Amino acid sequence: MSKSESLHMNALVDLAMFSSAEELADLLDELNTQLPRTLRIEAMRDALAPYFKTELKTLEHKTNALESHETKRLEYLKSTSMFTEMQLREALNYYHDQKLLSTYYRLLWNNILNYLENNGAYADYLKAFFTDKMRNKHADDLPHHEGFNSATDSLFYDEHGMLDGLTFDQIRRTLYNSATKNLIIATGKKYGFDIVKTMNKQQMRKLIKTMLTQRNEWEETLTQTLEEGSIKTIEDIAAHYQLPIRSYLTKEDMIEQLIIHVKYQQDLLLQQQQEESTEAYIKRLEEEVAQLKQQLQELSSKQSEEITQASHPIRNKVRLPILDIIAASIMGFLFLGLMSYFLSNMGMFATINNLINQVTYRETGIMDIYHNVIDFIIRG
Repeated sequence: MSKSESLHMNALVDLAMFSSAEELADLLDELNTQLPRTLRIEAMRDALAPYFKTELKTLEHKTNALESHETKRLEYLKSTSMFTEMQLREALNYYHDQKLLSTYYRLLWNNILNYLENNGAYADYLKAFFTDKMRNKHADDLPHHEGFNSATDSLFYDEHGMLDGLTFDQIRRTLYNSATKNLIIATGKKYGFDIVKTMNKQQMRKLIKTMLTQRNEWEETLTQTLEEGSIKTIEDIAAHYQLPIRSYLTKEDMIEQLIIHVKYQQDLLLQQQQEESTEAYIKRLEEEVAQLKQQLQELSSKQSEEITQASHPIRNKVRLPILDIIAASIMGFLFLGLMSYFLSNMGMFATINNLINQVTYRETGIMDIYHNVIDFIIRG
């Protein structure tokens, strides 16, 4: 980034950092986009780094023996590089001071604005947006971080296979080693999933059915067994299907429930996106086939008329355009053939085959055109 670009970005950040959650939502709505969660996590981690480092150094150099809570805190601080976003938000609360929050918002908006500009948002548009929104803001109007972060959760997304900034394997280790049950419950709430410390029979039955249905393993024969079974029976059924469900949940159970829920939601979203993409592609292909069919019908009609009315020299003149169109048609059919082969791996062969069959030699008169071209060449 050049010096002038850096100055421009700093000026834009100075405006944007006082924005409310609603104003960020308005901006992203106008741009029709979301933001990677890593942008916010990086801002939190970088803002908190000096605070983590100072406290860690203090505990490591303490001359007296550490008390038990200080020992736990020391281990906690050694694992901050792998913290989830929820853990970093806890740390913002723990150290809470105005300088920290100002640094966080500045880093956050620097990340957001760079991301938006790199993905097509015009600098002049962003400047005009924030100039208008910030007209009546003051230097002490930084939004409260807890409310801001909670209200903007839905504006940030995790990459597929990630949960709160970490891979599933990473978050499994991190939450087990350095998170409380209450934090795991709060993380579940953030992702739209209720996690509890203890479960009654009704909750256990419902969750077993939900998880088995998601795995396509639910059988109606289980209904009566679950309804009539004791807590021990229900726990045994859950164990048989390797489900983290029991009356008293361990941290491992709670973490696994969270991962199973998020993984299922991500897989479902990915499937929906693939289906929408395939449907859009098929629609475009249908339009192209219909257009090709119309062109060939028009060509057949025009060619028949020219052969009937034109003299031999004229036929020589129309030969090359016809051959060009025939060549283009052949390339079109080759393209459709290749795509039908590709999409057959996605279970779409029947759809493409049906589209190709719509453009038959008989319907378009293409066979007659081929015969006439050959006749031109022989007579030529």
